[in-house]
Amino acid sequence: MPSPTVVPITSYPGLELHPSFAPDGNQVAFAWDGERQDNLDIYVKVIGTDRSLRLTFDAAQDFRPAWSPDGRWIAFLRATTGRKAAVLRIPPTGGPARYVAEMNPGYLGSYDRAPLLEWTPDDKWLLTADRLPGDEASSLFLISVDSGEKSA
Repeated sequence: MPSPTVVPITSYPGLELHPSFAPDGNQVAFAWDGERQDNLDIYVKVIGTDRSLRLTFDAAQDFRPAWSPDGRWIAFLRATTGRKAAVLRIPPTGGPARYVAEMNPGYLGSYDRAPLLEWTPDDKWLLTADRLPGDEASSLFLISVDSGEKSA
């Protein structure tokens, strides 16, 4: 059996972070700080092509994309004031991002320490680590993508 060949999916200048494959494996969502390397936004790229689609255009930093199991949504985090982040979701073809909930992850601006978002198999909830106000320790929470309701 021949050895697998390693092929880069992207090779853009600057930061390319947090890749997330679509359920069918044909696309990847990721955060990139753009051609000017000045702001993280969410992009989607079809594997094997040169073109990528920029999904977010907000001045805030967008990161940690996660595909829904049915492939209809990409959830992601957006840095807000202080140590907080908003959870949003957006269609992989573009359009307006929909607010889901606010988090207090306390990641201190380090995107590699920001919590992951994971979808439940039924596409109705996101699992993530978050902190209650005033808590130093993180706990696991389920967040409803429809209502923003959090349950520990």
